[in-house]
Amino acid sequence: MSRPLGGLGRGLEALIPKTEEENDNPLLVVNMGDENELDNEKVSSLDSDKSSNVDVYREIELLKIQANSQQPRRHFDIEGLEVLRASILEFGVLQPVVVRAIEPAGYFELVAGERRWRAAQLAGLLTIPAIVKVADDERTLVQALVENIHRQDLNAIEEASAFKQLLEDFGVTHNELGEMLSKGRATITNSLRLLQLPLESQKLIVSGELSAGHGRALLGTDDLVVRKNLTRQAIKKEWSVRQLENEVKKLAKSADKIVDNFKQRTAVKDASFLEVERTLSEHFSTTVSVHNAGKKGKLEINFATLSDLERIYDIILPK
Repeated sequence: MSRPLGGLGRGLEALIPKTEEENDNPLLVVNMGDENELDNEKVSSLDSDKSSNVDVYREIELLKIQANSQQPRRHFDIEGLEVLRASILEFGVLQPVVVRAIEPAGYFELVAGERRWRAAQLAGLLTIPAIVKVADDERTLVQALVENIHRQDLNAIEEASAFKQLLEDFGVTHNELGEMLSKGRATITNSLRLLQLPLESQKLIVSGELSAGHGRALLGTDDLVVRKNLTRQAIKKEWSVRQLENEVKKLAKSADKIVDNFKQRTAVKDASFLEVERTLSEHFSTTVSVHNAGKKGKLEINFATLSDLERIYDIILPK
């Protein structure tokens, strides 16, 4: 079931092709023109061709990036940032932030990806992968990223992360993304659901110990303890996706039976025992409760003081 760990932490580089002279040039190109030139285009610096219709990829120091003053969001959920920080420490930054160059030279302003930028700082990173936005046509940038998803062998988590970036950073809808990728809306949605799994499960999918199908099967239960136990069994016993789905369904049926039994007991009490409780409460002038548990049950008679207990005793066993 396992395969070599080949995709961990390479999601960014997989989305944006490297030039042959990458070691001599820190900037990588996302070509916004003819897609046949995608792997051959190269720029020597950000200022070398400001009018060129290309966006470039590079590692940028976090301290040289500032938040977008037009960003409407001012509050960022601390717990959510901590989860993202843990993900970055485990996998690296799977998707680049998008920035634009500002004055003074060498500094940048965020266009998209502020949560990743903040989480990267919390993770102690010094640099972050970024696309330096040069082209004015954002839709062209989106199309270039989509084309690169088509070209690369991404694992399921990397692919889902790429989808999420396009949806959140660029406002692409599920339907639009599906059309651009020639995938159904359900396929996009199922891919994104994998990001709801805990990091431990995502890591197993990246390493190949679990497939994307296994991950989706685990989402059939919301119980984190059950999910963890099923994950261990699936790996140990080398379950197929179908076997794991069946185990999840069995547990779901057992849980449904417990709920149904509880509802039935409650319904019986509502229908048959409330009148008994009312009559006995009036008879003893105190609260009386009837608890039904199938064929068994118990009767509770409350008393406030010892003299009240004696009063009830005399009613039950008159002298």
